[in-house]
Parts: sequence; structure tokens; C-alpha cells
Amino acid sequence: MGLRFYCRVRYTKKQDTDFENSTAVKLPTLEENSIFERIGIPLIKQNEDKTRAIVLPQTGEPGKKYLIVTRYSHLPAAQRLAEWKKCLGYNTEIIQRNPNMGVEEIKERISNIYNSEGLDYVLFLGDQTIVPAKEDSLNLNKPELKSDPFWTPKFLTDLYYVCMDGENDFLPDIHKGRIPAATLEQANIAVNKIIRYEKNPPIDPNFYKYGVNLAHLELDDKSDTTQYKESCRFVFTSENIKDYLEINYGMDIKRVYACNDTLKSGRPFRYNSRYCYDGSLSGVSQTNLAEYELMPYELQDVGFWRTGMNACGPFNTYVRTYTPSFLFYSGHGNVDRWCCPYISVERSIRQQGLFKVVKYPLMLFSITCQSGKYNIDDCFTSAWINDKVGAVGAFAATHFTWLLDQLAQVEVMINCIFPKSFINPYYGILNNPNVDNLGYYPEGMTMGQVLDESINNVPIVTNSSVSMHHRKVCHYFGDPTMKWYIKYPDVCLPNIVENDSQISFQISRGNTDIVVYDTQFDKVTVYRYAQNVTLNKQKAKYCVVSTVGNGLRPYSWWGTSVNIEALTNQSIINY
Repeated sequence: MGLRFYCRVRYTKKQDTDFENSTAVKLPTLEENSIFERIGIPLIKQNEDKTRAIVLPQTGEPGKKYLIVTRYSHLPAAQRLAEWKKCLGYNTEIIQRNPNMGVEEIKERISNIYNSEGLDYVLFLGDQTIVPAKEDSLNLNKPELKSDPFWTPKFLTDLYYVCMDGENDFLPDIHKGRIPAATLEQANIAVNKIIRYEKNPPIDPNFYKYGVNLAHLELDDKSDTTQYKESCRFVFTSENIKDYLEINYGMDIKRVYACNDTLKSGRPFRYNSRYCYDGSLSGVSQTNLAEYELMPYELQDVGFWRTGMNACGPFNTYVRTYTPSFLFYSGHGNVDRWCCPYISVERSIRQQGLFKVVKYPLMLFSITCQSGKYNIDDCFTSAWINDKVGAVGAFAATHFTWLLDQLAQVEVMINCIFPKSFINPYYGILNNPNVDNLGYYPEGMTMGQVLDESINNVPIVTNSSVSMHHRKVCHYFGDPTMKWYIKYPDVCLPNIVENDSQISFQISRGNTDIVVYDTQFDKVTVYRYAQNVTLNKQKAKYCVVSTVGNGLRPYSWWGTSVNIEALTNQSIINY
């Protein structure tokens, strides 16, 4: 075992340039460097009582354990995110990787914390040069893959870090996320978006009403002169999600669908609603259309469809006009693009200025081949995460994925985030249908939980090795503790009662926690569904007291009530 390097870190006024080789950090006083200024909460001045002891109630429990792994270069962004997460009830610590700390040592330290203290979440803050992921490989005898200019049998996976049950374990025990920032500037952009979104989400009701689905119509038998039918179920999956969200949540999902093949007037379009094409449809008669459902009427109009390269214009119009909360893509992908409709880093983002029309940071569903391959220049997902607008979070893959797994997985994600009812997906192969009724999920799942639920509960519809590979390459890019607002969130304002010696925080709303973050002793205590928490008044000024809950934007207090309206109505221009 090598030299152990583990410490809890915070801001100081002057950072030691040789900090990576040090083992202690000078802790600041609140007067020197207020955490409230660093995370954007107005500073409330207090009297000159310098007593440092704090009297806290004897009930409550520690917050969930959250670990951030990064390097010295990205430390300011990690510290700001850690302090914000403590205000929300996460017992957050930082491991600072020194230059000699490799994959195995990172895994050992995560394992030690998991086994000794328990660990719920881990964030890798930085790209492959800052925090290396595990390099794995997949060898397939598929010439069509090897002809791809980006093909390599090697790929990156963070799954290795969060599976605690031995070499053949592929089920994560810790929820993970990664911010693929190469520079501190990019890390700060990503962290700023996360804090801003959680603390002050968009007021615009359109943000919660609209989404944009993009799908590729890939045809099964192009020689058939009477029928066109879908082979890969990209459109079927998109329509399934669209119908679910519109029926159960009253959303309005805009569609940008494209086909690279020539479509002739008057041809009906059908998709295979029972099976996903696996290359062996010879057993299905071309005239036996009972196995194939007719697409909705509007999709039967040839004028509805775009070619892959001509979809960027209407896509930009939808994003500009409707300010959607998410983009969902169902189709083939590559390192720097969605293939059809064709949305790329170079053409769509740079040449046509896609990010100039994105008003708020949205969620990206991009579980498609290689779009999360963040160790390659111009990675599609990294471009969205590292831009000031773009995406606040993204689901994407670091290597090639398989259609059945990726399409089933994204429907589980939608179920987790929007759990009012459930999507009943059909993801089997020919003559072997696999219907997986997933049922209802609880509200308020974090994005780390959504990822793990989606990869752990996707039916194994191909074979074991392929499904294990799929678990390895699927990642969430962003903060794994973040929850997605599916409507504009309310806030739980406590009733604050003071006397000469105590201050009491009283709430009547159910399913709401009171969080006390003791900034002197760096201690987070969570009072689950508490109705009342009382602190010593003179000592409480060294605490952040927050109310947090599912579907709520957080309320934070220090010394006196923070002006919630001022926080809520900040200019949206800074998104």
C-alpha cells in the first residue's frame, strides 16, 4: 500500500502552491471568508460574539456521505460545490488526487471510505487528465464497427470505482457522476450551473412544459415498394416517451424526426412495436403487417420528415421558441454528434451557434454510441456540459452501446424522473419477448439513482457480456445528487421563533427536512421530516439552517431570514 493522502479541504485566503504535497490546510474563520458569499447567499452581519462553541440538539442524523475526487487545479470549484451540498444536507468531503495517484489507489481510497464510514455518492470532478477513469476493452468481430474512424476496443468506465463486491461485480454500490472539465474555468461553469439551477431554477413555465425529442427513422426493408417500417425502434421509443409525458404530465413534446433514406409520397410508415430488429427478421413475412403497428397519422405524411443534415434549423427554432427542459435523442451517435437528425459540435454548435439559442441549462438524454467519450477532443456531451448555457446534466455513453439496452434504459430513466405512472416497455428479440413492467418509483430520485436504476433494471435482452458492457459505458455527466425539477418548485419557509437564548425553526409541511450545517466543526445534521429544531441563539450564527424536500427549492437561513424573493427573481440573463 502506498502513502495515504487524504484530507478534508476548504478555501483559504491564500492557497499554497505546493498544496498537492501537503497534509494539512489552514481553516479560515467566517470573518475571513464567508461560505455564504462563495455559494451566492447574501451575507448577514452578526454581533462581535467570538464564542466558538455550538450547542446543537441531540437528535438528528448525519447527512448522506458525498465524496468529490479532483486535483489541486480544480479545487476551488470542488470546494464551492461541497459547501453548497452541505447546506442541502450532504456530508461532503474532498479527496485531492496528487500526480502519482493512479486508478487503483483512487479505488482503494473510495473502498476504505465506503467500508469504514459508508458512502452514498461520488463525483469525479475533471476529465481523464484530472481524474483518470478505468480503461477497459471490448473485442468484437464486427467489421462495420472497426471501419468507424473513432473505433477503438478501449473505453473508459467509472463503474469500476463504485462496485464494492469484487472483480466480477457490475452492480454499483455508490451513485456516481462526472464533470468532464479539462480546466478550472470549465469546472467553475459546470458547478455554477448546478448551484444556480438548484437554488434558483427558471421561473418561465415553458421550461417545465416543453421537451424536444429527436429520432432517427431507420428503415427495415428499403426494397419494399408498398410499406416502409422501422427497424431499430428509435421512433417507437420516442413516441412512447412523448405519449407518456403528454398524457400523465400535460407536457408538450416537440419532435424533430429525420430519415437518411428517400421517402416517397403516399407511403404509410409502420414501426415494429413488439421486437427490436436483431438482424434475423427472416421469420416475419413482409405481408404479415399485424406484427407492426401503424405510426400516428401525422408521421405518415412524408412532409413531416427531415433529412439528417437539414434538421438543425427546425431544431434550433424549437429550442429558441419553447425553452425546453430536456432534449431526448433516439438514434445513432458518434463522439462529436448525433447522426440523424444531424446535430454536431462543429456544424450545429459552432457554425450555427446552437448554444446562443439555449436559454436555460437543460437535461440531455444521449444514451447513444460514443457521445460521452470525453477523453476525445470535441466530445459532444462535454461541449454541452462545459458551456455556460448548454446542459446542467447529461446521460451519455463512453463507447458503443446496443440498441435494445439503450432504448429500454432511457424509458426507465423517464419513469424514475416522472413517476406518476409507468411506461411498460417491450424490449425483446424475435420470438423471445421480454416485457418488463417496472411499476411506480418514488418522487425525488437523484440523477445518480436514476442512472443506476436504469442500468440495473434494464432487461438483459441480448446476452450477458453485452449487457455488462452497457453497464460499464453508461455515465451521468453532472452532480449525481442533483434532482430534476419537473415543475417550478415551491419553497418551505419556516416559522422562526426567537427568545433571549434560543431560536426555533418550525415547519408544518410534511416530507421536508431541516438541515443544520455547523460551519465551525464542519458537521452536517439532518432532521428528517422534523417539525421543530431549536438552536442556542448566540451560537446559531455559525450554522446554516436549511429546509429541503422533494419538489422544493431550498431555503437557507443564517442569523436572520434570507430574502427568498430576491433569490428567486434574480435576472435569468446570467444562466
